[in-house]
Amino acid sequence: MATLQEELEARRKLDTMLADFERQTSTETTNPGEIFRGVINSTPGLREQYERAIKDGHLVGIEAETDPRFNGSYDGDSRKMRLSVGQLNEADPSNDPHDVRDAVNFIRYTAGHEIDHALHREENARLTEHFRTQVAAIAAGPSPHDFTGPVKEFNEGARVSEARAEIAGFNTVAAQLKHDNPKATVAELYEVDGGVSNYMDSDDKTPPHVTVDPGLHIKPDLQLDAAKSLEAMAKTFYDDHKGIPRATSIGHSGRYTVKRPLRRPQIQVALSRRSGSTWPLSALRSRCRQTSRTPAQRSQINPRRRLSGQLHPAPTTLVTKITSCWKRSEIACEVLSKAWASRGTTRANA
Repeated sequence: MATLQEELEARRKLDTMLADFERQTSTETTNPGEIFRGVINSTPGLREQYERAIKDGHLVGIEAETDPRFNGSYDGDSRKMRLSVGQLNEADPSNDPHDVRDAVNFIRYTAGHEIDHALHREENARLTEHFRTQVAAIAAGPSPHDFTGPVKEFNEGARVSEARAEIAGFNTVAAQLKHDNPKATVAELYEVDGGVSNYMDSDDKTPPHVTVDPGLHIKPDLQLDAAKSLEAMAKTFYDDHKGIPRATSIGHSGRYTVKRPLRRPQIQVALSRRSGSTWPLSALRSRCRQTSRTPAQRSQINPRRRLSGQLHPAPTTLVTKITSCWKRSEIACEVLSKAWASRGTTRANA
């Protein structure tokens, strides 16, 4: 248990990080760092998690996300989090109040997802190191080198990590709603959104009947039961969307990034007309709220999450069969590429 001194020190360090982030990102017209500081300070449960990550040595800084494909990422090697200033600026006080409210909840979701990766940094590092060790051992043996086993094991670990983090993002929004309104209902959780509606359905009745996706277990406090919901979340968030690169990715050096899907069919056309851009929520809200969604519609993209594009593919000569399993991981590409460069023929089948 942390001592009072440790808690105060973590609080001080977080305030310093937030101030540094504000200085790094402020311009003459925008101040995304100030917006993020406001989100953190208005979300007690989220701030507590950030302070815990700092106290345990998993978070040492917050920076602007430099990759336009992503709204948030965490680098386990540098122990730094990166956040999109574009997403943060959507919560600028000068915007429509309803848009600001929704934008703040999307920021909470992203921040909750990423801080979960930070809190599990050591576990993720062990996963990567175990993978490197396995690959090195196979590469040192006789050719051909079959990395199928290590790739599958690594991918399964990444799958669990991403599903767990996605549940954490969901629960960040749910916890804040209950904090603001202890009598809040599942229907109200659907309305505040922030990303939680990706895993919920609403009919067109008055009042609407809202349910969570099959396999997800919502508790009386509106948070998902992490243990009971993990497999269903992994199937929806990771498997159904090919994981990396469309939904999430594990980048170089243990860098985790988030892009979550949306099942609102009306938004697909709007996004296709402005490829890679973020639509103002005010232009979409009336078209989003009244449609019940089906599992077949889950390949859509959230309007607050830019189209992710493609990550760098592995060299085609690296494997005899390139599978979606390891295309999901740039770490796998990096490790296997090094093995290929030094040991010749490799094989990774799924």
